[in-house]
Amino acid sequence: MLRRTFCEITSIAVVGTFVPFMSCSGPEASLVRKLNLPTTMATINESSTIIEVGNAYLDQNPSENSPKILINQLLINSKDGSISKNTDSKTLQKLMSQKVKADFDNGETVIVRGWVLSRTEARQCALYSLSQSNN
Repeated sequence: MLRRTFCEITSIAVVGTFVPFMSCSGPEASLVRKLNLPTTMATINESSTIIEVGNAYLDQNPSENSPKILINQLLINSKDGSISKNTDSKTLQKLMSQKVKADFDNGETVIVRGWVLSRTEARQCALYSLSQSNN
C-alpha cells in the first residue's frame, strides 16, 4: 500500500482515537490539538514512541523547541503562503498530509531514532511531545 493511501485511510481513525485524549492549555490549545499528531506515526506507534521521536527531533533542532515556533512552521504552506489558524480540523489534516507528501517529493526528510520522516511529521511529533510535557 502506498504511504499516501495509508495516511488518507487512517486519518479519520487516528483523529477519532487520539484527539479526545489530548489536552493542553493556553490560547493556542485548540490549534495544538489539531496539529500535533502525525497521522502515520500515530497509527503504528504508541504515544510514548511519538514523544521519544519528538524529543529527539527537538534535541537535533533546538531552535524549534517551542510550540509557537513549531506551529508557525507547520502552518507554512509552500503553495499558498500560510495556513489560517482558524482552519477546521479536517481541512488541516488534509493540508498536513499534503505537506508530508511534498516534503518527501522535495527531499525534506529527517532521520530521527531510526525513522525516516518528513520534516512536517517530525515537527508534529515534536509539538505532540511538548504538548504532553505540559500536562
